[in-house]
Amino acid sequence: MEAERALAGRLPESLAPLARLAYNYLWSWLAGGEELFASIDPESWPRCGANPVRLLQECPAAALGHAGNRQRSSARSSVSITHCRSTPAVWGCWPATS
Repeated sequence: MEAERALAGRLPESLAPLARLAYNYLWSWLAGGEELFASIDPESWPRCGANPVRLLQECPAAALGHAGNRQRSSARSSVSITHCRSTPAVWGCWPATS
C-alpha cells in the first residue's frame, strides 16, 4: 500500500514497521497495541484521537527519533510486529509469504 510506504519513509528505521500496523485495526486487538502507539508520544496520542496513522503523520520528528531510540531497547514493539507478521494476510498485515 502506497500510504504505508510513504508513512514508513517518515519514520526512524526502528519504527518503520509500525506504519503497516497503524493502517490495520489489528493493533487495537493486540495486548499492548494501544500502549505501543501511545508510548511514541503520550502528549500527541490523545490529540490525534488515538489514531495511530495520524499520530505517526503528525508526531514531531524529535519525538519520533526519541521513540525510535527507546524501541531499540524495548521488546514491546517487536512483540506486536512479530504477531502481525505471523497473522494471515487476510488480516491485512505482512503477506503470509513474507
